[in-house]
Amino acid sequence: MSDTQIPRPLPGEAVVPSAPELSSANLGSLRAVAARRPGVPMAHIRLAFALRSSDATKPQGAMLLSESALAGTKKMDRTALAAAIDILGGSLELALRDGWLSVRASVLSQNLEAMAGLISEVLQGAAYPAKAVRADRARLADELVIAKSQPSTIAKETIARRLHGNHPLATGLPAPSTLSRIAGPTLAHLHADLLTPANAVAVVVSDLSPDKALSSLGAGLGSWCDAPGQPVEPIRPLPPVAPGALVWHERMPAVQTNIRFGRLAPRRSDPGSAAASIANLAFGGMFASRLVDNLREKRGYTYSPRSEIQHFPSGSRMLISLDVANEVTAASFVELRYELGRACTTGFGDEEIDFAKRYALGTFAFSTATQAGLASILEALSCQGVGMEYLSQHPRRIADLETAEVNATAQDLLAPSEFAAVAIGDPGCLAGLEKIEGRIALA
Repeated sequence: MSDTQIPRPLPGEAVVPSAPELSSANLGSLRAVAARRPGVPMAHIRLAFALRSSDATKPQGAMLLSESALAGTKKMDRTALAAAIDILGGSLELALRDGWLSVRASVLSQNLEAMAGLISEVLQGAAYPAKAVRADRARLADELVIAKSQPSTIAKETIARRLHGNHPLATGLPAPSTLSRIAGPTLAHLHADLLTPANAVAVVVSDLSPDKALSSLGAGLGSWCDAPGQPVEPIRPLPPVAPGALVWHERMPAVQTNIRFGRLAPRRSDPGSAAASIANLAFGGMFASRLVDNLREKRGYTYSPRSEIQHFPSGSRMLISLDVANEVTAASFVELRYELGRACTTGFGDEEIDFAKRYALGTFAFSTATQAGLASILEALSCQGVGMEYLSQHPRRIADLETAEVNATAQDLLAPSEFAAVAIGDPGCLAGLEKIEGRIALA
């Protein structure tokens, strides 16, 4: 072992991670961004396609498309396509995200152009064979039955409807029966509408220079980059949230109550985003937060209370989540509203803010240290309309924050009166809860 001592930050010292080497270009109609992360001879590709409001409101088509797009092309069946991917030492999948459809691939960087060629083959020649679509449809229907029965899914859908009303982001998982009307020609038509270069942004992160990676990507995608098509109309921004009464969703039998509080939050591109992220961390976004200290460590009401700020192409929101035993449901509401009120009125101390800043900088550095993590973040930023300068500016903004600035943001962000709330559980818990929350609306 070497005797060389590696310099390490002193306790409490915030270290700002360095931004990666970046380059962007237009490959025909396709906007593309490349970043270099040396050390591992891999390339990670993301192609993100925006969804229309109709596709987000009725997501069953896009969900089935993401399952069946790799079922074969005009030149290869599913087995041959999978073998071609394996020969390159790679992986390829499609995934439906909140507001976009993502094509995701990883491969040895020496095979980047070849993998891009396979992606182009799928984008230009996906066949959606009837037998494969029927099998994917049946399997997806079974998965939806299971997912829609889970308390976490019910809670997610209930708070989304409470916050966003009829906005596409409030759409939950589709009913399994809606898949029965979708066949191969329907998927092919949807594919032709959505999977066009003008409606996409590409990201590639590898150990290659950004310019070399972009050149290989463009060469592999080939003529698809000039395929016809137009960007779809973006999903409208999230509407204001009306707090109002607690909404109770009955679930029987239930030994726990799933509690969710939510409100809109600053977008990544907003000036107050950095301060909001630190206020969220200090409140409930990390283990050493007030919410965890009170509800888990001191009282034992719940195992993993948490708060988070979620970002979407149409806006951002803050969610507070806790799952508690039935007998402490009312008490948990008391403590949650108390912690919100305390953070809103008296703010956080210097030590809390300093710890949250170091946590934020550390997790940001960790999440962008790997090629796959950096690719996912660049994809999200691109879909949310945030410039790549965020990678260098956001950590600096975090490091420069003062406690007073975070507390000024917390006065609004954590105001109890601004949150809408839902709970999912046994109606037997309502008796004690009505004395605390007042009027309760039944879902």
